[in-house]
Amino acid sequence: MEKIINVKQIIVNIHNDKVIQEEPVDDSEKMSLLVETLRIIAGDEYFNNTTVLIPDKCKKYGFAKGQHKLDKLLYFLADMLEE
Repeated sequence: MEKIINVKQIIVNIHNDKVIQEEPVDDSEKMSLLVETLRIIAGDEYFNNTTVLIPDKCKKYGFAKGQHKLDKLLYFLADMLEE
């Protein structure tokens, strides 16, 4: 299968009133940071009109084949991780 996206480096700047520690103390804090970051990224305008193609082979990982809006997919993943 041909690669559609090749990410070499990504930098995310988050500006809010919260102070985030450089190194999370425990796994639950790491998970909370991941969930919050996914939701922040999903809310970015760039991802509103971006779609991702999930091939049929990903069915074994629980993903439905087809074109999906990336912002909705990221928000869905955040919800799943939070549960």
